[in-house]
Amino acid sequence: MKYPQSIRVARALACGLCAVTALCFVAAASRADQIQSSIKNYNYVASIRGGIYYTLHKSLQNDLGIPEYLGGLSLALQQEPLQYRSSFAVDYIYKSENGNKLSAVPINFEYQKYTGQEGSVYPYYLLGVGAWFVHLNDINTNVDAEKTAFDTEIGFGVDTPQQVYAELRYNIVAPVMGEDFSGPSFLVGVRF
Repeated sequence: MKYPQSIRVARALACGLCAVTALCFVAAASRADQIQSSIKNYNYVASIRGGIYYTLHKSLQNDLGIPEYLGGLSLALQQEPLQYRSSFAVDYIYKSENGNKLSAVPINFEYQKYTGQEGSVYPYYLLGVGAWFVHLNDINTNVDAEKTAFDTEIGFGVDTPQQVYAELRYNIVAPVMGEDFSGPSFLVGVRF
């Protein structure tokens, strides 16, 4: 199956982020005792995450059903001791049902502000902005197109000492192709 140009570019960006993350891990692991942080009191951290996304738009629910599945990666710069984290994240959402297909690649810059005391769980708020590269094939409306939509996300999450985290977020996506892709998502991830 041939994917549209914007989806191929977004996937290439996601693969590039994976490669850069892997190189950072290899370099850090091989020289961890020799490398001094170039930015004092900051660390880089990467994560892999997955979860479910619900669209609240009725026509999309009727065509595709709910939920849609998502997975992704993020690379972050965090302050030590942990008070906030800024990250670049790439996710992939896919759903196919009844001949209808949705493929989306959200790319976001996210900011997480931690609250309270670090303990067994460490809560934080998050805010993000970015873009969704969307390909929709809707056989009911004869839409087979790709578009880019502006995205804003807000949410709440918790970190654990085991570097496992969970987030509940809401994406506000600008309507494209006559559809509103806004909706909540639930993510679980692991930080490295």
